[in-house]
Amino acid sequence: MRPGNTVANNYEGEGALLFTFENVENFNNLGSILNADNKMNVEIAGRIAKGNKAYYANSKLNKIETLKEKH
Repeated sequence: MRPGNTVANNYEGEGALLFTFENVENFNNLGSILNADNKMNVEIAGRIAKGNKAYYANSKLNKIETLKEKH
């Protein structure tokens, strides 16, 4: 099934809950990006981007001598 298609359950018993699901290319679940092909390239690229953002946001702090670890 390709992205954009929907699937509904066919159960019609007493107390049945009706759900409709939509297929999507990527899905973010608890901070991890999942996709139908189980490829990790989107997840890895996102983690690298977040790491770069954190590193460069703290680059000024890394240059302060008083915060550097003394051996």
